[in-house]
Amino acid sequence: MIFSENSLTNRSNAPNGKARWHSKSWWTAAGVIIALLGLTIAYAAWQYPNAPEETKGGATSSAPRAASATPNEPAPDTSATGTIPPADQTGVRGAGNSGQVFLSDLPESSFIRQPASPKRGPAKIDNHEYPSSYSYRFTNCGNCTYNVELNLPGAYKRLTGVFGLTDETRHDNVIDGITYFSIYSSTGDPLLPPRKVEYPARVPFDVDVTGVSRVRLTVSGGTNAEYPCWCDARLTR
Repeated sequence: MIFSENSLTNRSNAPNGKARWHSKSWWTAAGVIIALLGLTIAYAAWQYPNAPEETKGGATSSAPRAASATPNEPAPDTSATGTIPPADQTGVRGAGNSGQVFLSDLPESSFIRQPASPKRGPAKIDNHEYPSSYSYRFTNCGNCTYNVELNLPGAYKRLTGVFGLTDETRHDNVIDGITYFSIYSSTGDPLLPPRKVEYPARVPFDVDVTGVSRVRLTVSGGTNAEYPCWCDARLTR
């Protein structure tokens, strides 16, 4: 069989041409893949600009970024503005503003001993109201003696208020409306010796409690159905 020169040339070049076609196709596919990866990275950078920053050791930081300031607005101050003063941590009314704590506002945990069901709040003596009072009722006793013993919060120097028997007190030929009140330290030292009170008298008191951690408020010589009241009793600085 006789082949022409052109026929032999075409046969010999056919595999090389096919190889070149495959090579061009591979590079085209690779270019498309690289372009897609580039678009994906650009989209991710635009969509998630605040991704966690990598720190030393491979850990990531999750701390929030501070808001950027506009050209005419200063950056926000994220530093601490101060601590709560100790007086405000007592949780009692008026402690932070006026430097005083009412006996009626002290938590139950401050009381070591007290009568059953004491009343906290407004009380009246001779129709004069004391809004922040601590009072109770003598019950089933004659020549009654009741004690209120409590721990004092720190940094207070004086215990002041008014003592008397409230208008709820029975006062007649049987109930004389007379009692005695006194204040002692935890060691038994008298901070205020016994004083006599007869309804409707209102007796003010002012006791130095500097350095005293516990006091005992005593009411003695009472009679059933009388209501002793530590009216507006409060600790002051």
